[in-house]
Amino acid sequence: MLVIYAGFEILVLSLLLLQKKYRKYFLILLYLFIIVLFLGLKEGDYYDFINYKRVFYDADISNIPIYPEISYIFLSVFFKSLGLDFYFLTLTYYTLLAIFLYKAISISTIYREYAFLYFILFPIFFLSGYIAMRQVVAISIFFYSILYFNQKGKFPFLLFLMACLFHYSGILAYSIYFIFYKLINRKFEMYVYLILIAVAIGFSFYFKELMFIIFSYLPPFLSKYVYYLSSDQEIKLLRIIFYSLLYFVILILFSYTKENNKITNIMFNMYTIGNLISLVGMTDMNVNRFANFFMIFVITLLPNLLFSKNRISRNTRIIIFYILTLLLSVYYYTGVLAIPDVFLTYQNILFK
Repeated sequence: MLVIYAGFEILVLSLLLLQKKYRKYFLILLYLFIIVLFLGLKEGDYYDFINYKRVFYDADISNIPIYPEISYIFLSVFFKSLGLDFYFLTLTYYTLLAIFLYKAISISTIYREYAFLYFILFPIFFLSGYIAMRQVVAISIFFYSILYFNQKGKFPFLLFLMACLFHYSGILAYSIYFIFYKLINRKFEMYVYLILIAVAIGFSFYFKELMFIIFSYLPPFLSKYVYYLSSDQEIKLLRIIFYSLLYFVILILFSYTKENNKITNIMFNMYTIGNLISLVGMTDMNVNRFANFFMIFVITLLPNLLFSKNRISRNTRIIIFYILTLLLSVYYYTGVLAIPDVFLTYQNILFK
């Protein structure tokens, strides 16, 4: 199975050998193959997958629970009413992921192949989407809607509603975006970003205590989610070091860009928010998954910084690209091997 995951990276890189006029069509085929068919038709016996299946077959329109999201219940009931099974639901989810991911990439970078490559190589996106089916759809819609809003000047309310209905955490993501809206559009001096990172690392030691206090004042239907904070997880030092070093490299590239471009500023600041959230909640898996709403902007930000005009020489940026791709590849395969009972025992319903 590791060969198959390696094959995904090779397939994306092989697009660079094609003439530019053909790349778009082959890239769309890869979205269909890697995201829709590979993820949408997977079989599994890990907890999340089993739970998704159970909720699908138990879904009843006369008794709609608050969790999982209402959209999941309604879609489950709808597909069952048509006599369709669980895999039509998973195909729908991953098709939506592919559509909104492609649309977000298309309106924010001309380097689509590289953006998709980074989506594959960052375990927190592709491999996380393997498991977090509902949230990854919400993240892709959030990603596209924020970029659309800033390019078109019209807020896509229906996309906002869709994202929140696919995963309730979308409400918090949009709230954070609009609270810091004016700041997110600006480019700050490098030292400002460094201070924020240092404060986030310091704050991480008191994060859980503060969150328990906040949850104690929330209404009962919200305070019950405190169980998300109840498990103590080990600090993954390698992960923190890797993403911190990556952030500093991207910060340098961003600081030396020649243009003060609004979209670039937004993508970098959203990515920064994701890093801050991830550092603050470094021991909590759910906090790190929420951070992906903002971290996802790095997949289009990074190729733009590497291949657009920059005061850092082109040759230096090309060297950075090769080094980053190598390191991300190693980290990607490490992510695959980290949960072998999920990723390396992959089964597809077409090849039973």
